[in-house]
Amino acid sequence: PKSRSGLCWAVGKTLVFFKQEAYEVLQAQRLKLRGGEATKIQALWKMILTRRGYLRKVACAIKCQALMRGKIARKLTQGKREQRAAAKIGAFGRRCIARMRYTKTMRYCIRIQARMRGILGRIRAKEYRLFVKAAKIQAFYRMKVQSRFYSGLRAAIHRAQHRIRTRAAVSQMRRLRAQAQEVGAIVSKLQAAQDHNQHLSQENDRLQSDIIQLRSHNVKLTKDVEALKSKIEAHDDELKTAKAAHAEELASQTQALEEKA
Repeated sequence: PKSRSGLCWAVGKTLVFFKQEAYEVLQAQRLKLRGGEATKIQALWKMILTRRGYLRKVACAIKCQALMRGKIARKLTQGKREQRAAAKIGAFGRRCIARMRYTKTMRYCIRIQARMRGILGRIRAKEYRLFVKAAKIQAFYRMKVQSRFYSGLRAAIHRAQHRIRTRAAVSQMRRLRAQAQEVGAIVSKLQAAQDHNQHLSQENDRLQSDIIQLRSHNVKLTKDVEALKSKIEAHDDELKTAKAAHAEELASQTQALEEKA
């Protein structure tokens, strides 16, 4: 039922009064609005919880993926290491086998080379012996030819030397005679020079003695001059003292005369 004014509510000083019908309508709207807001709050909180759970699940999944990837990587690395070690072992084995084959081949080659070198060396030695024998025969023949030529040449040289030495001895004798005459003149000149040198040395000795005497006389004169200088200095000192005494005496006499006056 409506009021007299035809409204379902009435406004007081501090409150608003509703009728049951209006109150029920407002209550329904209020509950509907509160339910919607509560639904929104629940949805937001569920979203937060779901996000947190999702983030935890994502972190766990990432951790699990990292662990699995690390395990897979370790397995791959271990496999690669094993493959590398197997490759190294295989390479070492192949190298050892190749080295053994190479050593064996080199040993066979060295034996073959040694045998061939022995054969070639024996051939060269045989040829060298033949060459040495031929060289000896040639040398012996050349020695005989050169010996004959040398004997004739030596006889000719001896004859030529005898003639040359005879002529040289004659010319040397003539030169020695001329040199003897020159040496006599030189000896006489040397004797005169020695006499002159002896005279000069005697004169030098005399001058040295005169110089020594003059030096001693000079030293004596120097000492006399120093003694005279000392005497003059002593006389000067005595004269100064006498002058000072005379001046003092004059001063005392002058003072006495002034006192008398």
